[in-house]
Amino acid sequence: MQHNPDVLFYVLSGLLLLGAVATAAAFPIPPTEVAARFGRSSGLSVTPLRAAVILAFAGVSLQSAGQGEIYAFLERIGTWRGFSASDIGHMLAISGLLNLTSPILAVLLENVVPRLRAICIALTVHACIAITVSTATVFPFYAVAGSLLVFMSIFSHTFMFGTIAKLDPSGRTASSTPAMLMLGAAVGPALGGAVADILGFAAIGMFAGAILIASAACFVLIGALRVPALQAGKA
Repeated sequence: MQHNPDVLFYVLSGLLLLGAVATAAAFPIPPTEVAARFGRSSGLSVTPLRAAVILAFAGVSLQSAGQGEIYAFLERIGTWRGFSASDIGHMLAISGLLNLTSPILAVLLENVVPRLRAICIALTVHACIAITVSTATVFPFYAVAGSLLVFMSIFSHTFMFGTIAKLDPSGRTASSTPAMLMLGAAVGPALGGAVADILGFAAIGMFAGAILIASAACFVLIGALRVPALQAGKA
């Protein structure tokens, strides 16, 4: 970016092209008999799990909205607080390295912490981080919280998508996870902009935190439904 900003877009385009080639060359194809079994309308019924599936859809969408709201203004909040561009850039670089460890930690805890409990704890911590980002007046607090935003998002997604796969083994709900994420990603920045315009940057984290807590509430309700597929002892 410092030498030639245009290079960034060439790098991003190259990564997208690499992903397209990999997908075209080696996209996994399910065995014919498995695809036929899940494709039959009488094969599986998601009716008993409909309420839980809807709550999971809402929970993921809310989480994405809260994350999108605060992360879209992460750099602007830092500038507003008077932090230097260099310090903010270093924080973002550290964030990128931390993000690589998030799915590893989720895998290590997969069989240690119950899924719904892990999701609710992660979303609560995520809410506290979002509030800290927008209210911190000293750089260390802002930097630590800001560098963990995406980390917490990836961590909770790992458990969320696993939960969705258990709630609907047909895979139909899991295949709609991009819609859940994009719905929140579209609403979050717009909401954050409105909040910043009316109440100021400091209020963005408050609203994002409330949305993340609402997301956690969705998964609390899923636990209250006592869906058999999520009970202890189920693989």
